[in-house]
Amino acid sequence: MPPGAASGLDAGRVAEVIVAGGAGTHRRGSGYLVAVGRVLTAAHVIRDARSIQVRFDADQPTEQVHRAEVAWVDPRIDVAVLAVGGDQQHVAWTDFGRVPERDAELRCSTMGFPAFKMRSGDDGTSFRDSCHAHGTCAVLSNRREGTLDFHVVSGPAATDSARSPWEGMSGAAVFSGESIIGIIGRHHLADGPDRLAVLRADRWHGQLTPDAARLLEDAIGVPLVPSRLTDAWHQAGGVKRTAAGPSLGRLVKSLAPEHALALEVHPAIQARGPDQKLDILPPYLQRPHVDDQLREAMVDAEDGSRLLMLVGGSSTGKTRAAWEAVRSWLSDGWRLWHPLTPDRPTAVLKALRSGRVAPRTVIWLNEAQLYLSPRPYGEQVAAALQELLAEEKVGPLLILGSLWPDYWKELTADPVPGEPTPFAAARALLDLATVIHVPDTFSEHDLRMHAQMLDTDPRLAQAGASVGGRLTQFLAGAPELIRRYRHAPVPARALLWAAMDARRLGHGPRLPRAFLEEAASGYLSDDEWDDLDDAWFNQALAYLSEPCRGARGPLTPIRPRPGSPEAGWMTYRLADYLEQHGNTERQLISPPAGFWDAAVHAATALDVRQLAESAHLRWRLRHAARLYTYAADQQDETALQGAVRLPAHKGWAPGADHSLTDLSRDVAVTQTDTETDELWVIGQEELRTLADAHETAEKQDEEMELLSPWERAESFESRTQREMSPLRQAAPDMVGAQALMAEAVQEGNTRLLLSLASIKELAGDPDSAETYLRRAAEAGYAIAFSDLARLRELAGDHDTASTYVLAAAAQGELRFLEVLVERRERYHLPAARWLAHRAADAGYAGILVRLAVRRTRAEGTDSEWVRLWRYGLTADGDISRPW
Repeated sequence: MPPGAASGLDAGRVAEVIVAGGAGTHRRGSGYLVAVGRVLTAAHVIRDARSIQVRFDADQPTEQVHRAEVAWVDPRIDVAVLAVGGDQQHVAWTDFGRVPERDAELRCSTMGFPAFKMRSGDDGTSFRDSCHAHGTCAVLSNRREGTLDFHVVSGPAATDSARSPWEGMSGAAVFSGESIIGIIGRHHLADGPDRLAVLRADRWHGQLTPDAARLLEDAIGVPLVPSRLTDAWHQAGGVKRTAAGPSLGRLVKSLAPEHALALEVHPAIQARGPDQKLDILPPYLQRPHVDDQLREAMVDAEDGSRLLMLVGGSSTGKTRAAWEAVRSWLSDGWRLWHPLTPDRPTAVLKALRSGRVAPRTVIWLNEAQLYLSPRPYGEQVAAALQELLAEEKVGPLLILGSLWPDYWKELTADPVPGEPTPFAAARALLDLATVIHVPDTFSEHDLRMHAQMLDTDPRLAQAGASVGGRLTQFLAGAPELIRRYRHAPVPARALLWAAMDARRLGHGPRLPRAFLEEAASGYLSDDEWDDLDDAWFNQALAYLSEPCRGARGPLTPIRPRPGSPEAGWMTYRLADYLEQHGNTERQLISPPAGFWDAAVHAATALDVRQLAESAHLRWRLRHAARLYTYAADQQDETALQGAVRLPAHKGWAPGADHSLTDLSRDVAVTQTDTETDELWVIGQEELRTLADAHETAEKQDEEMELLSPWERAESFESRTQREMSPLRQAAPDMVGAQALMAEAVQEGNTRLLLSLASIKELAGDPDSAETYLRRAAEAGYAIAFSDLARLRELAGDHDTASTYVLAAAAQGELRFLEVLVERRERYHLPAARWLAHRAADAGYAGILVRLAVRRTRAEGTDSEWVRLWRYGLTADGDISRPW
C-alpha cells in the first residue's frame, strides 16, 4: 500500500446514501468516503435524484448527516462520486487495487446497508442496520460481464421474492486487504443469496475516455491507471500484517516500467520516429563505473542492511540508474517503499515508529535532503534510519537515496570548533553510506559503447547529437529549460527569479501562488511594472508551465490530493535543473525587498523560518526579525529564539551578552531601544575579543622592532617566495612527473590539474599555472578559483581577482575571500568593503560584520560602521535605518 493511504475498511467512512426521487419516491444505497468530502457509490443509486443525503455512523455519538451533490458520474461503468457538504473529517486518501488475471481467490470484505438488515426500533420506527460482509472473490468468474464474483460467507436466507435482499448494498466499497478493488454493482438472483457482482476498479480507466478518466481521478484523488494500482492477492489466513498494519511498499517485481515516474525519474523529451511507438522511458544507457558499483551494492544488500547514496548534479541519471539496478539485481521478494505523505520526514518517522518496515525493503529516498535537512525533523529521520540499519532483526534493508553535490557537502561538512553543527545526525548517518558519484557527462568511451543503441530511439539519437556528452540532461529537457529561461518575457523571468531564490534560500519545493505573485513584483523595475497588464501573472505562469518537449516546464502546478494539507490552495514546483542552475547563477545575489515582504506567505512556518535564517545570514536584520516573529506566531519554537535575539541585538541592558555573530547562542534578554551607539558598542563581546587580539599583535610589533628595517619591510609575498625557493629549484627536474600527470588528466583524473598548477607556479611559470587552474575550475574544483584569485591579486589585477574569489565563494570555498578582504582593508578600504558586501549578499555576512567590528575599533563609535553592525542592511545593501 502506498505510504499515506488509509489502512483498509474503516467503518467511520462507510456512508448510507439516501436518495429522494420524483413523485415522492425514495431509495437507499451505500458508499464510501474515499477522500475529504468525496463519497464513492454506484451511479444507479443516484439516478434521477432530486436530493441526496449521506449518513455516517448512524445512531452513534459520531453520527453525521450531510447533503450531497453529484461531483462525477458515468452510467456506462455505473460509478458515481458525490461531493459532500458540511464539515468533514480529515481522512487519508484511499488506496485502490488491481486484481491478478489468474487462477486466484481473494479474501474480501465490504460494509453497507442492504434491505434484509431492516429492523424495528423500540419506538416502532424502522431503520436499516449495517452489514459487514466477508467472503472471497473468484477472479475468473463473470469474465464476460467483467465483474468479480463475491461469495459472501454468511448471506441472507433464500427467498422466493423477486426483490433482492441485497437492495441498498449497491455502491458499497469492496476491500481486499488494504485496497478497494471495486464496488458492489448488482445482485443476480439466479446466483443465489450469497453472491454479489463487484464492479472492478482496475477496469474503470480503460472503459472511460481519457478526459472522463482524468475527471474521475481528480474527483477521488488517486490515479486509476492499472499499472499504478496496488496488487491485490490472497494468502491463507488473510493479508499478512504486523502488529501495526501491513508491510509498507510494493513488491519490486510487480512494478511496471512506468512506475519509474512515480519514483521521480524525469520523464524524457518527446520525439518520434516514422511509425515508431516509443516506451515511456528511452533505453537505459549503462555507465560501467556507476552500474558496476550499483550491482555490487544490490548483491551486498542481500547479506545485511546497507545505505547507498548516489551523488551527482540535477538530471545526471541518478534516479534512473537506481531504478534500473533495483529492478535488475534484487532477488524476488524485495519490496520498494517511497515515503511521501503527509510530508517526507513525517512519513518516515511515522512508519519507522509503527514497525511496518519489513525485511527486504528498499527505502527510496530520492532527493534525500528533503528527508534529512528540514528542521527539526531531519535530524530525527537521520537518527531513526541509523538505528534501523543497526537493528539486525529487521534486516536486510536497503536505504537508497540521491543527493546533489552541494547538499552532500552541506550535510557531511566537518564540524567547526565552537560553532553549531546543524546536521550532526545526518553526517553520522551518511558516514555509513556507500557513495557512488554519478558524473555530469557520458565519456567518449561510454558513447562509443552505446553507438548502436543511440540509433534505436529518436530521443537517444537527438541526445547523442548534443555536445559535451550531457545525454541525461538533454533527455530531461534541460537545454529547452535553459532556453525558456533565457528568453522568458520580463514578468516570467521575474517569477522564475523569485522561485529560484526561494528554493536556494531554504523554502520547500511547494511554492504558494500568493507568495510567488507578491515576490515576483519585487524583481520588476518601476517602468516594467507600469507596462504590465492585469493578467501578467497568469500569463507568466502559462508560459512557464508549458512542457519542454514533453518534459515538465520551468514552473509547474502541483495538484493537491483530496484530504492533503495542501488541498484548496495552489502551489508550484520549480524544475530541478533550473533549481540547480539558480543555485549557481544567483548565489551571490540577495533578493529584493519585495521577496522578503512576500515571505510571510510561504507554505509553512518552517519555510518562513528558513527564509528568516537566510535573511539573517545576509545581515538583512529587519527582514529577518519580522519573519522570525511571524514563524514564531505560527508555533515554530526554533523561530522564537530569533524573534527574541534580533531585537535584543540592536539594543539591550548594559552588561548583557547576546552576540549575533555566534548563531548558536540562545539566552534570555532584556530589550531596551534607548542605548546610544556608544553604549551599545561597549556591550559587545566582539569588540573586547578584538581588543585582546590587538594587544597580542602590538606585542608582536614590539618584537619586530628588534629586526633590521629591511627585515621588517619584507612583505608576506616575498617571505613566501623565499621560503618556497628550495621547492622552486626542484620543480624543473619534475618533467617526467609532469608528463605522467598530464597523461592521467587526459584519462579523466582531473584532480591532478591542481598538482600541475602547483608545479608550474613553483617553477616560476604563473601563466601555465593559471591555465591549469582554469581547467581545474571548469572541472568543478572550487579551490582552483581561490588560487586563481591569489595569483591575479599578486599580479596586481584586482578586478579579476575579485571575480575569481567570488566564483569560489559561490561554490562554498571561502578561505581566500576573508583573507582578501583583510588584505585590501590595509591598502584600499573601499575595495575591501565592496567585497565584504558581496560576501554578505551570498550569505556570508560574518565577513562583513567582522570588518565592521574592526573598523569600529579603528574609526570610533560615531562611524557608520556601528550602525551597519547594529541594524544591518536594507534589501538593497545600504545601511538600515534604526528599527
